[in-house]
Amino acid sequence: MSYPANLTFKHQEKSSRLWAFLTIIPIKMFALFPHIIVLALVSIGAGFASLIGIFAVLFTGRYPKSFENLIVGFYRWQWRITAYLSCMSDKYPPFSLKSTDYPADLVFQHQEKSSRLWALLTLIGIKLVVLIPHVIVLMFMQIAMSVCMFIGIFAVLFIGRYPISFEKLIVATNKYTYRVNAYMFCLTDKYPPFPWKDETSVAPTTLNV
Repeated sequence: MSYPANLTFKHQEKSSRLWAFLTIIPIKMFALFPHIIVLALVSIGAGFASLIGIFAVLFTGRYPKSFENLIVGFYRWQWRITAYLSCMSDKYPPFSLKSTDYPADLVFQHQEKSSRLWALLTLIGIKLVVLIPHVIVLMFMQIAMSVCMFIGIFAVLFIGRYPISFEKLIVATNKYTYRVNAYMFCLTDKYPPFPWKDETSVAPTTLNV
């Protein structure tokens, strides 16, 4: 992996027009209510784990693996919901923090030792300053992603498949977001690459970025 935090997504050749219609109504949002409720509770635990994890790195030089699993699992779950809600996948997402056979997944490579200095710089806000260029780029990418998600649902409704160019942008934006978050919360000390410097290749039917 070119970076410790990576997204994977398996492209589906055909998409359900019915589910696209139910997304627009929006019936699909009601189907996702159980996920939204559980994920909201998980997000609280992940938030505390992120804060405590930074202090753990500051005092021990290591990120607690249990906290890391919770945070990565939260982002993984969030990515599945995004893929389902945007009609990139018609498969209902599982209730799980772990990797499954779902088309959308998040892979993270644990680092054995973490920098105490970067943990300190995170707590005093220096790391956020370092990430300002990424935040600016990410803001524009997320605007473009929102447009692609909206148009993509109507594309499925009329042609029965998700435009792969839109799909690539959505995957790339989410991957970039999670990488910035992983660095921000000291899960990794490796500075995230900008999207145009990402060396990960994209296959025709499987997006592994």
